[in-house]
Amino acid sequence: MATDLSLRSILLEKLNRLINPAFEWKFTWTLLIAGLALIGYQRLVQLAGSIEIIRPEARIKLELSSGADVALSALGIVLVLLSCLFFYKLKFLSNVDKNRYKNLSAAAKDLRKLMEENRRIFLSFGPNSSAGSTGDIRHDPSTWQKLRRDTICPNNQNIKNILTSLDKISAVEKPLVEKMVSHIEAFEHHCKNPGYDYRENQFPREFADLISAYCARANRRTNKVQAYAAWLRERVDGLNVVEQAHIFGSALFGEETSDVDLVVKSPASDISEVRHQSDLWKQVAADFFAKFNLRLHTVVFSQLESDSYAEFISKIGQRKKVI
Repeated sequence: MATDLSLRSILLEKLNRLINPAFEWKFTWTLLIAGLALIGYQRLVQLAGSIEIIRPEARIKLELSSGADVALSALGIVLVLLSCLFFYKLKFLSNVDKNRYKNLSAAAKDLRKLMEENRRIFLSFGPNSSAGSTGDIRHDPSTWQKLRRDTICPNNQNIKNILTSLDKISAVEKPLVEKMVSHIEAFEHHCKNPGYDYRENQFPREFADLISAYCARANRRTNKVQAYAAWLRERVDGLNVVEQAHIFGSALFGEETSDVDLVVKSPASDISEVRHQSDLWKQVAADFFAKFNLRLHTVVFSQLESDSYAEFISKIGQRKKVI
């Protein structure tokens, strides 16, 4: 649930790239072919339109010519030169970040999406993750290693590119931005060299809180947390399945497109109660989807997992208590 990664989605993405290559490359090849066609066509016409008659008493040469020949050839040359320019830009400048941001607030939305994906992967697959999840709670460590290499590190590089493209950074923001960049570089070094200790450059929670604040301020009008909270309180009233509950993640910023994240501290104190409440939360999630057309991603901790709950709460950052 935390990361909707599947073999089917990967194969579809690969197939789409194969069948539908980038429009820029199509356009570049079209320019090149059109230019060569214009240049070559005129030469063929001139060759086919030249008639030469040789007789002992005379030599006659007839040629068909058009004033448009030079213009069409010139246009063909221009198209070929343009295609070469586009090819150079696509081949050698495609990795240059084209987006410039006025300030950190303007970049907050794009930054939050990347950070949110990283956070989901860390909470679901990272060290000591997924305790209390109502779904599968144990994962092969190789899954975490693969996801941090294939997703988190590229996302981190994109975050770094955005931060280095800012036109202006305030005095308050500068030390937080520097901490984030240092974390990204240290984490990448740790991924390449597992023995490297990057504890001095842990993820800066203050930076995430600042980005969250910018996003929340920008999306006040689309925030539906209060509606979700009211529905949840009414739905679980009298069931004795919640000691406290918090909404976190994209819903806090009005950007939930597929699901709403909820962490729950349950009063359950034995295995049978945990299993019973797991079934109840599945039904609650089904009812939530019927009401809001959004999946309810629920992470539930029993009384047996109080330490894990406290650790989870410390990791998720900004949250809203709803029960």
